[in-house]
Amino acid sequence: MAIAITFLFQLFIGGLLLWGAIKIVDRGNSKNTLPAAIGWSLIIALASIAPVVGGIVGLVVFAMVCFRYYDLGVIRTIGVLLVEIGLALGGAFVIGTLTNRHAEVAPPIVQSSPADPETK
Repeated sequence: MAIAITFLFQLFIGGLLLWGAIKIVDRGNSKNTLPAAIGWSLIIALASIAPVVGGIVGLVVFAMVCFRYYDLGVIRTIGVLLVEIGLALGGAFVIGTLTNRHAEVAPPIVQSSPADPETK
């Protein structure tokens, strides 16, 4: 049950990222609705399941969705991809800052040099 809830949450977040990125890059796109973005996010997620080639297949499906459904060109598709990456990284940074996860990094190890026998 927890796996299904996690998958649905990730699907919703992926849809929000896709919807937001297209809204930023192509504000007047009439096909850009949240339900469509969530649906396409499901298709892209299912295309990306394969271990080795999943990333490549997912990227191809993402490009096809941008070209065919949203009628975006190459430059806008690259822009959507970059904005989506930026939104995801920015969101992760904000969540990490709000939950204080960045403070869990171990302090650097300071190595002291061995005592010089001649200075004794």
